[in-house]
Amino acid sequence: MSAISKLCIPDGTIFAVVTKGIGTNIYYEKNGKQVEAFDTPDEDNVIELNGIKSELMISESTLGEV
Repeated sequence: MSAISKLCIPDGTIFAVVTKGIGTNIYYEKNGKQVEAFDTPDEDNVIELNGIKSELMISESTLGEV
C-alpha cells in the first residue's frame, strides 16, 4: 500500500523543489491532469521532500478550485 501527498498551490506560484532520500518522487498537476515539471530552479521559495519512497503531487489551480 502506498499514498501520495498532495500540495495545492495558487496558479502562478514560483518555487524550486528539492528531493532528498531514497525513492522520493514529485509529480506535477494542472487542471486535474499530470504535466511536466513547472518548478523554477534557484528560486527562494522552496518545496522540499524528504524520506524513503515518499511521493508528493504539486497541484496548481486557480483560486476557488483547491
